Amino acid sequence: MQPHLVFGLRNGSLLHVADVERGLACECSCPACQEPLVAKKGPKTQHHFAHASGSECAVALETALHIAAKSIFEEHKHITLPPVALVLKGGRRDIPIADMKRYAIDRVALEQRMGNIVPDVVATVGGKPLIVEIRVTHAVDDSKLERIKALGVSAIEVDLSAAPRSFEREALTTFLVDGIANKRWLFNAVVERKRAELFATGTRKQTLHRGLALHVDDCPIPARVWKGKAYANVIDDCLCCEHAIDVGDNMDSILCDGHRGK
Repeated sequence: MQPHLVFGLRNGSLLHVADVERGLACECSCPACQEPLVAKKGPKTQHHFAHASGSECAVALETALHIAAKSIFEEHKHITLPPVALVLKGGRRDIPIADMKRYAIDRVALEQRMGNIVPDVVATVGGKPLIVEIRVTHAVDDSKLERIKALGVSAIEVDLSAAPRSFEREALTTFLVDGIANKRWLFNAVVERKRAELFATGTRKQTLHRGLALHVDDCPIPARVWKGKAYANVIDDCLCCEHAIDVGDNMDSILCDGHRGK
């Protein structure tokens, strides 16, 4: 069920339904389509706005939450971001990049085009843009995620799907500003730069099927030797080896840096 619209615009200000008069006396309009709203504040249903014409506006709630988020970030001027690490698929341990930290926000822009996407919110942190995508019902899809990655701009998603349906400002502030449980990194530019630097130190080796085993030849350790030739068993050796930086799709290759310094 689509959550109710609980924010309306009046004289350029976004107001919660709890703070306005009942009915058309609220003098509010839809944040998305600008149609007049009616504040429905009966004794049995959750207080919410409805379009006076009876029509439905599919993006009203999302638009209102984007405006509310921008206002909250501008008021508090900081955001707490979750920890981030370079996650590797080989035997090497994940590399921590940054702990959970509170960052100052320089400025905030709402739905400002960047390349071929229009992020929900863009916060400037330390002189660099941070895309903030706000999830109410649908997560960022693969297509938008690929476009974000192509921009090379760090991005997080704030999941409001579990937020109280009243979307009161205090709860929104916790979700958006100080909480991290509902935030996830979509893309982190520092992580990807570190990944590229690390991958540049390795050599990509193709794996080979030998009977029921999967091998990679010319192991620098060497993990195993057969008739004077070094090799490794991908499952038993590479996946627990600190020299194995990355494993290719379907284990078709190993990125190994064991030859460095030899």
